[in-house]
Amino acid sequence: MIENNWRQIKRKLNVEYATIVVLTLIVYALSIHYDVFEELVEFSEQYEDWEVDELFMLFIVSSIALMLMAFRNEKWLHRENIGRKVAEDKAHKLAFYDPLTKLPNRSLCLDRLENNLREAKRNKHLVGVLFIDLDRFKMVNDSFGHHAGDEVLKSGSRTPVFQSSR
Repeated sequence: MIENNWRQIKRKLNVEYATIVVLTLIVYALSIHYDVFEELVEFSEQYEDWEVDELFMLFIVSSIALMLMAFRNEKWLHRENIGRKVAEDKAHKLAFYDPLTKLPNRSLCLDRLENNLREAKRNKHLVGVLFIDLDRFKMVNDSFGHHAGDEVLKSGSRTPVFQSSR
């Protein structure tokens, strides 16, 4: 979802940049065709108190500043997109994986089981489920503390049975 939003924003920015470039080229072509510089010089000489040359310079500097702001904005959007992508990945891991053992949690297991059952039914295959229960685990937690129980879970999650499921 974020990737699609980023693509839409990037397309919009590209259209904006293209519009700025095209308008700049049109103004430049028209200024050459109508010899605007000479007209500006004559106009500024005729109306010296208006200081048109300074206004023209202000217009040029403002255009450059707007283009720099647009590029800076694109850079900010890119950083924002990366931050959102990292947050989305983190949320996905928290939603579907146990933070202690890094193994799939109940939600992900049930989702995968449903998918496998549907596929097995469609293809007329069988599905097997392995359920592992740690006997007397409560006794480990009660006797040695939760830290010891966490270590047992972590070391158990590193066994080859669980490694192949990732």
